Amino acid sequence: MNEGGSAVASVHIIGGGAIGLLLAGRLAASGNRVCVRTRTRAQADALAKNGVLLQSALGDTEMRVGLEAAPLGDRSTAPPVCGLLAVKQTALTPAFLDQLDAAVPPGASLTAFCNGIGHTDLLAARLPGRRIYAAVTTEASLRIDATTVRHTGRGDIRLGRAPLFEGGR
Repeated sequence: MNEGGSAVASVHIIGGGAIGLLLAGRLAASGNRVCVRTRTRAQADALAKNGVLLQSALGDTEMRVGLEAAPLGDRSTAPPVCGLLAVKQTALTPAFLDQLDAAVPPGASLTAFCNGIGHTDLLAARLPGRRIYAAVTTEASLRIDATTVRHTGRGDIRLGRAPLFEGGR
C-alpha cells in the first residue's frame, strides 16, 4: 500500500542497463513496488542489497532507492502486473524470450523500450495473452556501475498499444 492507502502495482523492469535502472529508480522513488530482472545474478544481488543510486546530471545530487531484484530466469519472484522491457533489441533471442515468457504471465502488460522495428510483433507472437505496448523515450541516462545510474537529460516517454504505435495500422 502507498501512503494514500491504495494498492501499489508490482512492476518488473526487465533489464539493468541505463534506461532500466533509471525507470526502476524513478518508479520505486514514487512509491511503486519494483523488481529489476537482470541478466546476471551478481547484478541482481547488488541491487537487492544496495538498491539503485540515482544521480543528477552533474552527479552532485544523489538518492538511493530500495527495490527488489532477481535474475530474469529466477522463478521464485512474484509475477508482475506489468513489465517494462528495457533491453537492446538484439537481446531478444529465443532463449531470452523463453525466460520472458516464464517471467511475465498471461494477462500482464509488457511495454517494450527497444530501438528499431518489428520487436512488438515478435513479442506478441512469442508471448500470447499479454498486452504488448511500445515506448519511445527521449530521457537520457548513463549507467555508472551495476547499481548506479546518472540521469543525464530530461525528456518524454510516449507509449501506445502495439501494433498501432509502430505504423498507424
